[in-house]
Amino acid sequence: MPYLTHTPYIAPPFAEVEITVRGEMNAAWYDKYTERLAAIDDVVVSSIEYDSDDLRITGLEALPLLEAGEKIPLIIYNRGGSGDFGGLSAAQILNLMVPMVQQLRAGVLASNYRGNMGSEGREEFGGADVHDVLNLIDVGKQQAWWDGKNIFMLGWSRGGMMTYRAIAEGAKLNAAAVGAGVADAMGIAKERPDMLQHVMQKFIPGFSGHADAELRKRSALQWPEKLTVPLLLLHGDADTKVDVSHARRMHEALAAQGTAVRYVEYPKGSHGLVKENEAVMREVAAWFTAHRK
Repeated sequence: MPYLTHTPYIAPPFAEVEITVRGEMNAAWYDKYTERLAAIDDVVVSSIEYDSDDLRITGLEALPLLEAGEKIPLIIYNRGGSGDFGGLSAAQILNLMVPMVQQLRAGVLASNYRGNMGSEGREEFGGADVHDVLNLIDVGKQQAWWDGKNIFMLGWSRGGMMTYRAIAEGAKLNAAAVGAGVADAMGIAKERPDMLQHVMQKFIPGFSGHADAELRKRSALQWPEKLTVPLLLLHGDADTKVDVSHARRMHEALAAQGTAVRYVEYPKGSHGLVKENEAVMREVAAWFTAHRK
């Protein structure tokens, strides 16, 4: 399953992506990110489209400068947000994708999920769109640069929920890492009325008639026994979007059942752990390296 399209990444003007970064940065900040990204000369970033359930899905590929015939690990990065908000951006490329390429010398693939950022289909916030993650793994396994034995996954926020769902659906991974991950969608629905109204009711199919069942499907704390992949959990105790209790309870549940797990909590850390980014990426690199074949 090759890419449907593969072209050099060009950061769009701020005015065109404002919805994906609202509340996160202004035009000047965005320009600094794009300038920093353009200055990087040891990572090649490309825009991709690939097939998932007969839908064209947009995403990104980030690779080191490869030597002839070189084979490297595959890392899947799962973005957060819902709809176009949280769509793959220069900030995510710089803070999360580029460090993994540089520190692990790996190829990183990321999806915008169906219905978002030019992708066909409908956003489901952790429903059938988990296929877009699973199918991206298959796409990665068909790239000439994959080493044939190492596959890792990093998910942030909603991307953590996607990571848990992908593992539960049978994703074969060496290890995974989750930052500020949603592990209890049932709890979020009660804690954050804004999420319930503007995300869950809007995007989850059949929500009005089957809310409990749909939220349970998206709550890994309801089925920790399905998570058998070694997991690194990262969370800030000042997170106002996904409460730190998600990670604490997930760590407790995984440790109790004997799943390999490491939990790192950052005092005063925000949802994005932006100030702690370098430390976070060192943790991710060390975890993946420890589980590399």
